[in-house]
Amino acid sequence: RSDRTINICELKFSESEFTISKSYADNIRNKKREFIAEMKDRKNVFVTFVTTFGVKNNSHSDEVMDNQVTMDSLFKKSE
Repeated sequence: RSDRTINICELKFSESEFTISKSYADNIRNKKREFIAEMKDRKNVFVTFVTTFGVKNNSHSDEVMDNQVTMDSLFKKSE
């Protein structure tokens, strides 16, 4: 993107709010760190979760999630 920003998207299907555990948060941090290490140019990197019903707010989600998109946002009827 022209604003030198990359969104890493994590897609999760769940029948309720998705909960990020400590081990899953560690996994996301590792993915982001490895991605940044492989980039040739310096850019802003954000983690975006795309989920059916959102991500449950907890200390782990606060640490690793920058943005989220839910099924309602994707399939919202335009008026």
